[in-house]
Amino acid sequence: MAVAVGVVHGARADVVTLRDGRGTIEGRVTGLSAAGVVVDSGGSASASATPGSSAIPWIRVAECQVDDVAMQSQAAEWLRAAEGLWRGQQRLERGDFKLAMEAFQSAGARFGAERGEAGLLHAEGLLRAGLGQGVETDGLADAWPLVLSVADLRAAGATVASLAALPDPMASGVGIVPQLPPLFIHQPGDAAAALEAVPSAFAAVEAVRLRVARIARLEAAIVDSPDTKAPPRVREGDGPVDWVTTLGLLDAWADAVGPEPRKRDRAREKLEHSDYPHAWQRAWAELARARSLEHETVLSRSGEAVLAYLAAAEVAREEHPSLGRLAASQATRVLRSMGDSPSAARVEAAYALGPQEGRSD
Repeated sequence: MAVAVGVVHGARADVVTLRDGRGTIEGRVTGLSAAGVVVDSGGSASASATPGSSAIPWIRVAECQVDDVAMQSQAAEWLRAAEGLWRGQQRLERGDFKLAMEAFQSAGARFGAERGEAGLLHAEGLLRAGLGQGVETDGLADAWPLVLSVADLRAAGATVASLAALPDPMASGVGIVPQLPPLFIHQPGDAAAALEAVPSAFAAVEAVRLRVARIARLEAAIVDSPDTKAPPRVREGDGPVDWVTTLGLLDAWADAVGPEPRKRDRAREKLEHSDYPHAWQRAWAELARARSLEHETVLSRSGEAVLAYLAAAEVAREEHPSLGRLAASQATRVLRSMGDSPSAARVEAAYALGPQEGRSD
């Protein structure tokens, strides 16, 4: 239900209509920006408003009638863009990813640089809609910037309450798309618990994010500028053991999929023989080895990659079944590329791949 509130300040009456009966906002509209409608309550407040100025995010505003003609025109433009966010959100909830994508794209670039609720909904809406339709290798260049943008906004504290009831594509760190490395950022579970033990939680998340970004760029064959530096290595004593081993694992992963053959060899050796304490870490190591083997041009390495993917699937199967299915889906992809469709079908049946989890090119 929408709630309309009319406020008169002298000869001027501004009317703000809120979505979903979220309460009343009383005040004169004094500004419009990507962050929302800026309202001056004039020192008075309703049950849901506070004295002074506050910005109401556009996705909470159904209508904004401003007495000032120029400002009214601007408000209409913002509302048209915000309507795309609103429609996209509704379509995500229905599972209609194609129409959701069209709606979020209709919002254009107006919310691309916004760092709050609307900006996160725009970026995460595009990401969720894309993942829902299935992202192939040629879509990595579009998917990864969105993954990193969403991670950045979340790390900075942005939230979208309306998406809380939907499955989170970044929550488990696995299954975003088969070609991407697992991503553990702001998720419940072992990795998050390890990161929370570090004195500066944001610094810990940022350290993981930088490494995941580096892996992503290597996987997507995006060439860094000569001045780009790799994240600094961590050493024993730099923090909790789980955190140090996780960052070390990600460093080895980056070397394993990098352009230098000798580094790939050394990294695979480390990944194979390191004693990682958690099942998800051991599965990551096998996934990284498999991804690395796929970078080699020797045909026999494809068979080794299949074995590494299946090893990851078995390690993760009990404690992290979605990670196991992710690894199994990669094994089926490589088997099919080798022309062994019968074996691919057996692996697929053994791990009961879901329609989206098993999507690969």
